[in-house]
Order: sequence, then structure tokens, then C-alpha cells
Amino acid sequence: MKKIFIKLYLLILFTLAAGVFITFAICFPLLEGIEKKDDLRIMQGVFGLVERDLENTPRSGWGERMEAMQTASGGLVSLLSLEAAAALDEEELSAVKSGKLLSIYEEDTFFKRLKNSGQVLRMKPGTHGSYWYTGEDERVTALTLHLIARELQRHEQVNPELAFKEIRPVFGFPTALLTTVPRFDDPEATHEFERRELWIDTDHEILWCRLPGTGYYLKLGPFRRAGPISCATPFTGSSDCL
Repeated sequence: MKKIFIKLYLLILFTLAAGVFITFAICFPLLEGIEKKDDLRIMQGVFGLVERDLENTPRSGWGERMEAMQTASGGLVSLLSLEAAAALDEEELSAVKSGKLLSIYEEDTFFKRLKNSGQVLRMKPGTHGSYWYTGEDERVTALTLHLIARELQRHEQVNPELAFKEIRPVFGFPTALLTTVPRFDDPEATHEFERRELWIDTDHEILWCRLPGTGYYLKLGPFRRAGPISCATPFTGSSDCL
């Protein structure tokens, strides 16, 4: 009887271990794949904004613009020659040369060749740094806000709202430009926004902030949803949304 019990106990342990292994083997690659896609969706928008900014800047002014971006983002973004990117393996370098956004997942580093040039943009947020909605690393957020504000300021004498509508397609998730201060039902959110003029709703993956140097406020997210955005959420009252 004792031997039967031991065998049954070992069988249960083996079954549990096998179940954990199978779950890990199936779920981990799946979750990793989702995380990679999430990173790319976020960084695609930031790279699109940088490209747009440089396209509207004479080549002679690229150095100055890159310095401003580095200052705004804590050194997140840099510009390399295509030759300097030769350290990438053959497949990765081919992707960069073709103009695709390349993600080196293990290093959380992204590369993208600027159109019709021998220059390559590189951003290295660090582990999970591209997840602006976690609030753990705000460099990607800072660069995004810097570039959106600059785009609006560039069209300040014409139509900033139209400028924002033109850059919305670079994002893979909803965005909205607000003309009034966001209002929150959560006192903690209200206090945080008043203190920093920025609040990240990590539960719903939404970022609210004031765009520096403009009279506008920005809403990024919810990250997991694509398509048109509504200003109405469980955390806000009515706001003028563009």
C-alpha cells in the first residue's frame, strides 16, 4: 500500500511538473511575441515623429535637432551612418537598408534608416523602456511630447489642430488633442496631474499630459485599442477633443 502511495505521489508530481513545463513552453514565447509587437507599435510612432521632424529640417540643421532631441529624452535617440550599423548581422542590416523598423529584442534597441539617406536612427530605451504607459522610464514619453509640441508650434500661425491630425496616423493606437484641462474623478490622479502636468493611468494604459510650449493637452491611448478615440472615459468629464 505504501509503495502504491509513493508511486501515485510521484506520478502527481511528474504530471504537475510536465504541466508547468508545457505551459511555460507555450505561453512564454506567446507573451514574448505580444511584447515585441507592443514595443514596435510604440516605437513606430516615435520614429515616425523623428523622421517627420528631420524631413522638415535642412540637412545642415540635423546636428542641432539631434542635440535637442537627446536633451529632451535623456540621450535616448542617436544618428548613425549606415556604415556604423554594419555591426548588425546580415539579415538585420538588410532590414535596416530596406527602411524597416528593426527591433533587437534582447537589447531593446531599435534601428530605422532615414528615407533616401545613409543615416540610421537608433533608440535604446532599455528593458521595457518603450512602455511609456508603465511610468517606469519616461524618456520615450519625453521625446514623444517634445516632437508633438514642436510640430504644433511649427504650425502655430496656421492651424495646429490640422498639424496634429496629420501626425496621428504615425501612431498605432488612439491619440487625442485636448483644448481644456483633463478632469479626473480620482483625487490621486488630479493631484498628480496638477503636480507634474502628466498622469499615467497604468490600469487602462492611457497617458494624459500638457504639451510643453503650447496651449494644448494630450491623451495617448488606450494602448490596446486601435481606431478613433473618444474623450469620454471612466476617469474624465467632458473635454474638448480634436
